[in-house]
Amino acid sequence: MANHHPLYSKFFQTKKTEAEVEEELRTYTTHKELISSLPTNKYGLRLYGSFWLTEKNIISILSAQKHLKASPDDVFLSTYLKSGTTWIRALAFAVVNRRKFSFEDHPLLTTHPQEQDIAIHVEGAFSFPQVPDIDDAVNISQRRIYATHTPYSLLPQSVKKSTRVVYVSRDPKDALVSFWHFTNASRPPNAPFTSLEEMFDRFCEGGYLGTIWDHQMEYKEESMKRPESVLFLEYEEMQEKPEECVRRLAEFLGQPFTREEEEEEEAVQKIVSLCSLEFLKELQVSKNGRVYDQWGDYVMKYSSFYRKGKVGDWKVHMSPAMAEKIDRITQQKMGQYDLIDRHQIK
Repeated sequence: MANHHPLYSKFFQTKKTEAEVEEELRTYTTHKELISSLPTNKYGLRLYGSFWLTEKNIISILSAQKHLKASPDDVFLSTYLKSGTTWIRALAFAVVNRRKFSFEDHPLLTTHPQEQDIAIHVEGAFSFPQVPDIDDAVNISQRRIYATHTPYSLLPQSVKKSTRVVYVSRDPKDALVSFWHFTNASRPPNAPFTSLEEMFDRFCEGGYLGTIWDHQMEYKEESMKRPESVLFLEYEEMQEKPEECVRRLAEFLGQPFTREEEEEEEAVQKIVSLCSLEFLKELQVSKNGRVYDQWGDYVMKYSSFYRKGKVGDWKVHMSPAMAEKIDRITQQKMGQYDLIDRHQIK
């Protein structure tokens, strides 16, 4: 049975019986066989549900669907690739634990938001033949926080039934440019540089995690059906009105700020400052820290997770024709939602 790697070691401390190990391996093998039967495309992805995904993604999704038992007190964070994942992890952790940790000695000052103590990365933790022992793992957060890129339709049923889900959307143009920079900054040694032009068509065709438009629409529609269970945040609005969005997040999670926290402690402003990308990327853990990628295949720098994080940076890198094509798809797919106004569709 394959070994887990250090990033997720805290979830594999409980000793299991031989029968339990064999059962987990049988399930893993069954999942691998199922995946091998799924349709493939020119990018080597498999069609699961309505999304083209890597085999590693599908393995973790199937395992989480079978084994992840979310509780009503848990928090589930979801984003498409490079759409505010690190930021929302930090914000959610700070909001949930604001009474447990002081701002002067806060875990986020020394712990990167991508680490498992801040939020459990579902695709990584559930990617192994062994089933992670989430319940037995030491958790510094007052509430268990998960982070995922999984489409809503493929989330575990326990999450859909009982857990609060927070989704962050982002202008597809900015998400693509950010993903392009991240892919090159975090590529394994000797891997070739990928041009934006090379990445563009694959992105539009959904060749990384399904299309960003389908991903966003699933969460948007669910947030409209069940606003008490799914909160849909916009990256652009979070940049424009961070304090208002932090208040919305706290209210949604059932931990609204008191008048004392607002007026005397300035908790909202402190959380916004602590979790700002400008502040986080200057910390030593961000500058010097290294970690295995989510699958444990190679070591990447924590600094790869930060760049500008600005709205509209696509204008520096993307040709007018590229921008027009993405805007056209966005209008076709998302035109019924007012969030496209934030993307400055021309």
